[in-house]
Amino acid sequence: DNIFCILSAILWLGNVEVKETDDDKAVIANQPPLQNFCQLLGLDQKQTVIALTKQQLRIQNRPPDPNGGKHFNKTKATETRDALAKALYAGLFDWIVTKLNHQLRGTGDLNSKFIGVLDIYGFEDFKPKTIINKRLSLPQTPVQSKTLAKNSIEQFLINFANEKLHQQ
Repeated sequence: DNIFCILSAILWLGNVEVKETDDDKAVIANQPPLQNFCQLLGLDQKQTVIALTKQQLRIQNRPPDPNGGKHFNKTKATETRDALAKALYAGLFDWIVTKLNHQLRGTGDLNSKFIGVLDIYGFEDFKPKTIINKRLSLPQTPVQSKTLAKNSIEQFLINFANEKLHQQ
């Protein structure tokens, strides 16, 4: 149930709209999604609004400002909301993978069983690229008509991870 509560909270957080006042201060435009988000995670709604819309400064030996600090603009508040959603999702994903790995391990060797996640969709393009200037109707020079293979660091890392998975 906790997994579904966290996923639901993330979805509710995505529905929270941030608007900007005339003096460039971010405000939460719709309270019901924020209310549902806070209720699902057991958070104080007032403190959540402060965290999403105001800059928090922590100064050594001084108590934090209970009303928050400087107001964010709409862009910064939206980025903060999105970063919170990503952090919650990443934490949940890491917890699920850790839990599954722990269950698979059982009492055997620590390295005998594991789950490896390799996401390669969209990176595999083994067709070589040809540079051409047809749109501009320019004559082809030897360099422009050369066929180039696109090898990126992403492809290298994917191949490396794939080899590691096959060695297990």
